[in-house]
Amino acid sequence: MLKAKVDELRKIKLNEDLENPKEKELGEDFIKLIRGISEPAIHNDTQYAWDSGYVKALEEVSEILKKRGICR
Repeated sequence: MLKAKVDELRKIKLNEDLENPKEKELGEDFIKLIRGISEPAIHNDTQYAWDSGYVKALEEVSEILKKRGICR
């Protein structure tokens, strides 16, 4: 399950340069993605989350969206 979320997160990151109307949708997709990841899933598979680059990708996408004012 976490691997699918990592792949989804990377796809969102690749689309970071979309036009403005798409940015809102991008932000909403990101927020849905974050909400869709339960705490137990991350705690039970913490090593995979780090090894797969999930945590780094999450931080990068979060920074992109913060700069655009899409999320805090």
